[in-house]
Amino acid sequence: MAIHYDNADENKGGFTSEQMNALIEGASEQQVRLALQKVLHVMAKLGFGTDEEISGADAVDAIGEVFAEVTEEVLQGQG
Repeated sequence: MAIHYDNADENKGGFTSEQMNALIEGASEQQVRLALQKVLHVMAKLGFGTDEEISGADAVDAIGEVFAEVTEEVLQGQG
C-alpha cells in the first residue's frame, strides 16, 4: 500500500512520498513491526486513545523524535 502526502518539501530535508514508500517497501516485516510499535508507544504515552488532554508542544517534539528514530534507525537500518 502506497501512501501519498503533499507536505514533503525537499528543501526542508523531508521525505517525498516516493522516498517514504521506498523505505517502507524495502523494510523487513520485523522492521515494520518495530516501527509501528515505536509509533504506537509514543502516541499512547502522549495520551492518544484516552480522555487526557494532549500537550501540543510535547506532541510535536515526541512525534518529531519518533519520526527520526523510525526512519533513520528502523527503516533505514542504521540503528
